[in-house]
Amino acid sequence: MSLGSILSLALRASWQIPTKAQGDPRGRDPQAAVGLECRRSLVLRPEALRAYELNTGLEGTGLGSLFWLETPFFDLMGHISSSRAYPFSAFGQIHLRQVLQQPAPVHPEGTVQLGCRVEAVRSTDKGWESDYALTVDRDGERLWGGVATLLSRGPRSGGKRDRPQPVPAPTDAPRFAAPANTGVAYAKVSGDWNPHHLWPWTARPLGYKRPIAQGMWTLARAVGLLGLDGLGASRVETTWKLPLLLPGEVSVVGDGDGFRVIDSATSAPYLIGSATIG
Repeated sequence: MSLGSILSLALRASWQIPTKAQGDPRGRDPQAAVGLECRRSLVLRPEALRAYELNTGLEGTGLGSLFWLETPFFDLMGHISSSRAYPFSAFGQIHLRQVLQQPAPVHPEGTVQLGCRVEAVRSTDKGWESDYALTVDRDGERLWGGVATLLSRGPRSGGKRDRPQPVPAPTDAPRFAAPANTGVAYAKVSGDWNPHHLWPWTARPLGYKRPIAQGMWTLARAVGLLGLDGLGASRVETTWKLPLLLPGEVSVVGDGDGFRVIDSATSAPYLIGSATIG
């Protein structure tokens, strides 16, 4: 999605500002979102996958397509959440969780069919969660699937929530840097040009003192350091915990199929996840 597409999406969703508060369906049935869908064809290009793998460090792992094929769904989910049928505001939704799975690496050629559908909506103490089922098919064959969970925040609940004590990474845990230009560089290969990922002056109006890394970049970069062989079936799940302010440095701590990404200095958790390969 280009900057122009982001502007177009914002214009489509602008009617929601006076009528739909974030996380508040304003008397509308939240379950009205279930079943909303968007479909589109996409031509896969090898050079696009190569650029994505170089940006995320996934070259040679067999896992590039697992993460790359999630990128076109930003646009499809935006079309659904900005529609008049969607009961929540599209502004400020948080990408909370993600599931990615593929039976084998996807060869980037030919035309595929993208499907995006709201499968479930539920109330939580933080607001309303919407599960988007994502599919990539070619000639009737399922190549890739995923579930993206977005949070529409509601009013803050009272009282303090218990937070687990940060657990430092082992001294030999792999680390990677997230430079100041991470958001812009990832936007060029993924299409995620959301303003809070780009520059300080575009992030500040959205409540961030500095831009934040795209969660999918952090996830892909971390999985690429786990030393996994993605030539067979692959499944990755994650829950994001905190935004990664740019620039920063993080450590990746693996434990069996599970892993976590934490701040190298403070041990604050950015995400927890699992990877099942083969």
